[in-house]
Amino acid sequence: MLIVGKGHNGRVPRLYKPTDPDRDDDVEAAVQLAGSRPRHEIVRYLSEHGPSFRSDISGGTGIVGGALGTHLDRLMGIGVIEADIPEGKRTGRAIRYTLDAQRVNYLLDAWFRYAGLPRE
Repeated sequence: MLIVGKGHNGRVPRLYKPTDPDRDDDVEAAVQLAGSRPRHEIVRYLSEHGPSFRSDISGGTGIVGGALGTHLDRLMGIGVIEADIPEGKRTGRAIRYTLDAQRVNYLLDAWFRYAGLPRE
């Protein structure tokens, strides 16, 4: 979903879900990826440094605590990163996150096709 900016009355914006049938789950995932600076930084960090622990990602991006966890969860949810330990077995264990660059490219391709733009 996209968030529309604050209205003229200063109230909290409404959530907007496009109804275009060409806007599929991959396009929506691309918007979730591209619409967040912290997610950009995480993707960039993993691209440059390879598989990394949460503490390394935090130190390299400046994203801390719950915010980092939220962004890592979102990136895993759209298939852009993977964790080396399954969710049910993570207690007390350090998780290493890996970027799936092919998935990133696939999502960006989907967004470019949806937008009708050439990707060079």
